[in-house]
Amino acid sequence: MTTLIKVSGASRSGTTMLHLMLGNSPDAFACGEVHAWYRPHKRHHFIGNCRCGRNPCPVWERIRTVPERQFYKRVIEELKVGFIIDSSKELGWLIDSQDWAIAGGIKVLNLVLWKDPIDLAYSHWKRGEGLNSWRRGFVNFYKFFQTGCLFDPYISVTWSANHGAS
Repeated sequence: MTTLIKVSGASRSGTTMLHLMLGNSPDAFACGEVHAWYRPHKRHHFIGNCRCGRNPCPVWERIRTVPERQFYKRVIEELKVGFIIDSSKELGWLIDSQDWAIAGGIKVLNLVLWKDPIDLAYSHWKRGEGLNSWRRGFVNFYKFFQTGCLFDPYISVTWSANHGAS
C-alpha cells in the first residue's frame, strides 16, 4: 500500500529539508508543496519550473494536468512509488488532501515538524524578516494541530539547531 507522508510545520521550521530527505529514497516521490500547483497564492507559485532543470520536466508533464483530488493516485499509477512526500503547509490543502488520499485507499502519515521558537525566530531574522514575524504563523499553525481533531494521529518531529531532528 502506498503511503502519503505529509510533512508540515510553520514556515522556516525545516519542512523542506525533511521532505527532501524522505523523498530521497528510490521508492519515493517528493512533490514539494504541491498545493501551489493547484492553489497558487504567491508570485513564485506561477513559475512552475522543476528543479531538475529540464523544461518541460518529463516527470511533471505526466502528472501535473490531473485534477487535484486525483493527484496522488496519478503519481502512484505513473511513477510506481511506495511513498509520496508532500510538504504543503496550507491548512485547506492539508484537510482536503487527507480526505482524497483516504478515499483513494492511500495510507496517510502526518508528520508535524516543530522548531524551538527561538530557533524559528532566528530563521526568520537571518532572512531579513522582522524579529517577531514568526510569531503569528507559529501560533496559528500549531494551534490547529493541538485540537487533535483533524489529523489524529500525527507524529511530532522536533528540530533544534543544537541537536538536529529527534
